[in-house]
Amino acid sequence: MRQELYDIELEPAVEAWLDTLSDRDHAAVEAAVERLAEFGDRMPYGHARDLGDGLWELRFDISRHSVRLTYWLAEGRRAVLLTAFYKTRDRQPRDVERARKVMAECMAGGLEHGAAHRLYEGRG
Repeated sequence: MRQELYDIELEPAVEAWLDTLSDRDHAAVEAAVERLAEFGDRMPYGHARDLGDGLWELRFDISRHSVRLTYWLAEGRRAVLLTAFYKTRDRQPRDVERARKVMAECMAGGLEHGAAHRLYEGRG
């Protein structure tokens, strides 16, 4: 029996980052996000990493660069894409902290934040 897919929601920073990508790079992102939608909390080893306290990173490459999309798994089979960054030794701790702040805002909810801004539907 096939399990229901996760809905993928986008925070504004991820949506803006996606808009900067070429069609080829966007296709690589789409493949990674489709894997997340299918597997959710059962992502195959190497495709995702637990960053602690409910924060995860989706790992893949585009244009010979290692990319990280941070996310958290919300109630109701939803994966919320929080931030995107290119992995470098110097940037990663700062980028993970930024993702933690966005996740905390999402979890706190409130009128100023609300739900993620849109569902991911690919470039179509």
